[in-house]
Amino acid sequence: MTKRILLIEDDLIDQMAFQRLVRKFQSPCELDITDNIGAARTILNEQTFDLIICDLNLPDGTAFELIASLDQLPPLVILSGHIDPEIKVSALGLGVLDVLQKDKAWQSVSALEKWLSGEGEATGQSPQPSSQSVLTKLLNTFGQDQNYVAEILDVFLVENQRMLQELNAAYTQKDMIAVRDLAHKMKSGYLLTGLEELRQLAEQIELEPQDTPQLHQRLQQLTHGSQAIYPEIEKELQRLKSQIK
Repeated sequence: MTKRILLIEDDLIDQMAFQRLVRKFQSPCELDITDNIGAARTILNEQTFDLIICDLNLPDGTAFELIASLDQLPPLVILSGHIDPEIKVSALGLGVLDVLQKDKAWQSVSALEKWLSGEGEATGQSPQPSSQSVLTKLLNTFGQDQNYVAEILDVFLVENQRMLQELNAAYTQKDMIAVRDLAHKMKSGYLLTGLEELRQLAEQIELEPQDTPQLHQRLQQLTHGSQAIYPEIEKELQRLKSQIK
């Protein structure tokens, strides 16, 4: 019997990672994707799913706001780039199946199997510092699938550079809503590629309520750090592509 899954996620790279996880799952699955809470509410009012996978924070709301708006809680898993223990306790207390860190979820077929059977796992932990290169981390995460990792890196380079430009433009225009939204979206790419210091900067920018000297400094650090890492990632990407050929 085909299982129906709804993924609520606004980051393109995370969407791709979950699509790959579903393809690896042995039982047939039908995957729907939406990138905001409002659309998810509409879909859930009209359709039934065996499993909901929801990013903790989305541009128009949170997983908790979605849960509060539902008459009955379907099997639901919350994913986040960083797991706060208090948030995990609150979510599990509401009946959520699991709260898991994204980079762990994307490589866990066994977790997906448990979720679809209605069981929780609750094994998410904060990432540990690593000396692995971006390429090595991605290959380890995605089972040494060189073609898929090359695709991920291609998307990361295009999307991250685009969002970084938009982030700086939004800051120049003092559009703090756009600044926070873009910083939030950029976190997932940094997490997936193992760029923890840049992920932390993006998170700090997202959580800054107004324009401050600290925000300006963090934005500069994020910009310089990202621009410094692009050539390294491009070099590793070209090396990977030469191995594939």
